[in-house]
Amino acid sequence: MYNDDELTKSGRQKSKPRQVVFLVVWIIVFAILFFEVIKLAGYTIGKVDKSKMYTYNFVNNVINNIIKDKETTITKTESVKLATAGNIYATSNIITGAKKGNKYDFSSGFESIITKMKEYDVVLASLSTPVANDLGLSNNKVYTAPESILSTLNSLNVTAVATATYRAMDKNIEGLKATIGNLSKYNISQTGISDEKNVTPIVITKNDIRIGFISYATKSNIGISKSNTGYVRMISEENVQSDVKYLKEQNVDIIVTYLDVPNGDATVSTSSQKNNTELLFKNGVNIVVTSGGSVVLDGVSDNIELSDNTKIPVYSFYSVGDLMGGYNSSIESACIVPTFEITKTITKNIEDGVILDSKVKLTVNKPIKIWTEISSSYVKKVYIMDDEIQNFNLGKSSLSSKQYSKMKEQYDRILEMYN
Repeated sequence: MYNDDELTKSGRQKSKPRQVVFLVVWIIVFAILFFEVIKLAGYTIGKVDKSKMYTYNFVNNVINNIIKDKETTITKTESVKLATAGNIYATSNIITGAKKGNKYDFSSGFESIITKMKEYDVVLASLSTPVANDLGLSNNKVYTAPESILSTLNSLNVTAVATATYRAMDKNIEGLKATIGNLSKYNISQTGISDEKNVTPIVITKNDIRIGFISYATKSNIGISKSNTGYVRMISEENVQSDVKYLKEQNVDIIVTYLDVPNGDATVSTSSQKNNTELLFKNGVNIVVTSGGSVVLDGVSDNIELSDNTKIPVYSFYSVGDLMGGYNSSIESACIVPTFEITKTITKNIEDGVILDSKVKLTVNKPIKIWTEISSSYVKKVYIMDDEIQNFNLGKSSLSSKQYSKMKEQYDRILEMYN
């Protein structure tokens, strides 16, 4: 029941001041919104300047202030462990030692190295022989390996091989084509030869890190005629510049090059080899691994300035020796596998995944030092030197004192170059 004072003459409830205020406020809000909607329509068709969109700008600023602390980018660090092995080829003696009935097993004796190579994300090597058993196997003049040697490369976790070598044309174009086909069958990438005269570098991508890989030969055991030029990538300034340009267009993070120099058992590097290494560095190559020599030689690490004033870390190994080869003497029975870690810090836009910034760090680690013993029947046994020295000191080594002495001599020699 209402009091008489609260009723109008018509019997309706009398409005209170508070209700009047609320009514006025809502009328004002409605009017503002009405006119803002009209302005929004005008802004949409381009007839109203954004600066006059007061309500829109106010709400937009409030929203931006609320979410301004929200992360819009994400940063993560990826890494790749890289191993770069040397020559892999099979002399007639090694093929004899690998024969098991009607087949060949080159993995026997490699057990310790196979286990070690599985620690690496990317493993590179130099395949210094055609793989074309239908064309006849290795003799004293030319090399050819059975197809099963590629199964051993699979066991060694080899990702890709350099094929521009002194021996690449040992079985002419037929052997080269067979090698390419067999590598493809075993899912091993290669750079250095082509059956269409269009050798190109390759890009290996792992953990968002892109590694450019190039292979060059300096000589050929079998003469290459003008008509056959292009099947094997030969070192030249023009080729280097072209290949590096191609890889940079592919946005690689580092470039690794294998340079094949048939240096036999020489214990010093040649001046032309050093000049070619310098050529590669000046054009932007980060790592140069020299294959073709059977003896481990020293190397160089430095930071150099390129023509565009950028500085890059560079590493060269003037000879890493034979991972599988002739093993003709104690000094040839030792080899190294240079190892690296590539670290890449990437900043991405969360919304669209676009990379906003990336920084790459290349670190050279101690090389794996390897020793190979060959029996009288040419059966090999391969040792990781550091592990076997420890085993010998613990009385657990299979090496005789004489064998150990030879290995330790080469270990100390390598340690002087790569400590």
